[in-house]
Order: sequence, then structure tokens, then C-alpha cells
Amino acid sequence: AADADSDGFSALVEYGLGASDSVAGDASKLMTGELVDFPAGESTARYLTVRFRRNLLAHNSVSLEPEVSTGLAGWTGGAALVLVSEEDHGDGTATVTYRSASPVPAAPQQFIRLRATPIP
Repeated sequence: AADADSDGFSALVEYGLGASDSVAGDASKLMTGELVDFPAGESTARYLTVRFRRNLLAHNSVSLEPEVSTGLAGWTGGAALVLVSEEDHGDGTATVTYRSASPVPAAPQQFIRLRATPIP
């Protein structure tokens, strides 16, 4: 839970993203959320997405999992999200993109977050 650079990201999150807990703000550049149109049958639908860099060397230390919510009170992962892509950069990191399983018009509001959990 430590945040040595006081940027609002814990050391655990920064390690999982491949950021530094001694450089303020670098983690915020490694994670984005946005609305993106994806093909849906003969048309397109808009989905909430999260894209983040994953430190592949941290796979035994920290789990980074996206979660969605429609009211900020309850969060759901797993089947509520769809893995869109994972691009290995060959430098020990990969960029991962997930989207919500339900298009934005299907839910009046959607929120997405990245949950970091230490692996014992």
C-alpha cells in the first residue's frame, strides 16, 4: 500500500504496471480507459475499455485484473470483461486491452478499474 512518490498509485500497482514508485505520475501514463466501437453483427457497438501495460516479470507477485461496475458499489471481473488483445513488447512488458462484455447503451453508466492483488 506504500506510495513513496505520492502519485496516488500504490507500489504494488506500479510494480505490476512496470512503473517506478520513485517517479511521480509515470503509472498514469501506462493505463487508459476509453469508449471504443467494436463490430457487433452488421453494425458496431460502443464498449468501455481499459488498456494497460503489464510487467511480465511480476506475474508471481501481483495480479492485475480489470473490473466493471454500474454504480461503483459492486465490482465484477471475469465474464463481465472480454480480453481484446495482449501485445508482448519483448522487453518484459505487454500491453493488454479489455472491454466490457456489455455495450455502453445496455447499461446507463459503466465504470472500469484495474484491481491489483498481491500473490502470496
